[in-house]
Amino acid sequence: MIFHYKKRDAPTVGNITYGNGIADQAEVFNGVSGIRLPNGLIDSNTYTVSMWLNPKQLTDATTTFFGAASINNWISFVPILW
Repeated sequence: MIFHYKKRDAPTVGNITYGNGIADQAEVFNGVSGIRLPNGLIDSNTYTVSMWLNPKQLTDATTTFFGAASINNWISFVPILW
């Protein structure tokens, strides 16, 4: 399955504003906001996540992607460790 996120495809959590992106507008997250992708999007242990980031600040706890199948089965990407 290939899922291309567009602003109209997924509900947001918190207040998301928009700024200049690579090709159009980009979401600007404030540390408590996010985009909720559909349930079941990750349905196996083989998948690809691609994103472009332009963080103003990075910390050991700056999560850029969080995916979960259950409370005990999840993944979180923290770019400072890349």
